[in-house]
Amino acid sequence: MEIEQFYDIFLKSNKICIDSRNVELTDLFFAFSVDTFNAAMQEKNAIEQGALALIVEDRKFEEISDQIFYVPFTLLFFH
Repeated sequence: MEIEQFYDIFLKSNKICIDSRNVELTDLFFAFSVDTFNAAMQEKNAIEQGALALIVEDRKFEEISDQIFYVPFTLLFFH
């Protein structure tokens, strides 16, 4: 995902969320990952809770939904 694509989604969003348990309608969910946990695994919950879009760094999740967008480094893209 390029920043230009993201900007349109960002403008439509309610807020940015980094905890899948707190996702609300039209939030942007950034799925940060560490060695022991991949937040992208929570993609189904985030979509069901109304996330407008999910930003993930695991390309395999991008094919699950058109609401999921791959970036090489979630933290870098977040900044």
